[in-house]
Amino acid sequence: MALYPHDHYRVSVSVDPSISSPAPVNEGSIRGYFDNNATRLLLGLSPNDPILHSGTYGNKELSVLPIKFSSLHPHMYDQQLLPFMPRFHSFLSHTISMHEQCGQSLVYAETCRSLEEHLTQSMLRAQVACHKASISLPNYALALLPRLRYTAGGDERPFPYQFLTFFSPSAKRIRGVRIGPVRAVLNTTINATHAFREGPGNWPVGNPVGISIDVTELSEDDNKLLAAYLALGVPVEGELAKGLAPASVSLEEAKEVVIGRVLGKSALITEIPHDSPGFKPNMGTDNDALDYAQLDPAYEEHGFDTDGVVMTQEQ
Repeated sequence: MALYPHDHYRVSVSVDPSISSPAPVNEGSIRGYFDNNATRLLLGLSPNDPILHSGTYGNKELSVLPIKFSSLHPHMYDQQLLPFMPRFHSFLSHTISMHEQCGQSLVYAETCRSLEEHLTQSMLRAQVACHKASISLPNYALALLPRLRYTAGGDERPFPYQFLTFFSPSAKRIRGVRIGPVRAVLNTTINATHAFREGPGNWPVGNPVGISIDVTELSEDDNKLLAAYLALGVPVEGELAKGLAPASVSLEEAKEVVIGRVLGKSALITEIPHDSPGFKPNMGTDNDALDYAQLDPAYEEHGFDTDGVVMTQEQ
């Protein structure tokens, strides 16, 4: 089996940090890298946690390990839902297939269509589930979905600004994986709403990743929160989990403990907005709607056309 450089277009998506080096995101938008603060905040990453050429944050990526209990801060809605995340979500094994053309890597149209179909299916199911359970869609999905789905001039191609021709293979892989966590968070919501309404078990999108207790002492509120998760069927592991047992609380009470009375019942948002705050696609400098001619005004001298495609000899 041939070994490819980590930035090669044939490298597979992986959460194994030992087989993929960090991607040089400092190369910036001209190569397709982007500010991924939304995901880094969701995962609770430090500045020293790099994104890899393989497209993931290694074993700190969503759905790989149980959620650390210390990261479940009160009133952080998205984080409170994460223990319901399906374990080893399929986005971690969805290959971002590319082919080479004139020295540039192009993502196959079928890969884009598959990503879009899976994302749309999860989005529609999550909207229905949230409406039935009277909870809002996660903020992470509400912020990123309008950016991912943005199209200009009626262009119906899937994700037209996520896989531009001039992007590096690593950036395209990272952008492909970026679509996956949005879908994973939507599926997490489907699992959570199922537990809130029907109770534990029979998980609609896969068994949840659960919680790992990484603290040495539990307060009264901690015990109450963990008991609520247990009542909803979320697995809890760690030394302090041995004496815990599901509390005799109703599903509605457990729901209110987990996501909060205010978060669960007010400011209900189950529809995806058309625009994302701060997203200005017409500027040509945003990381989701890049205009190559603005990024590289001397594009003709460098042998590219206005779309960042390598010119032919005739051109």
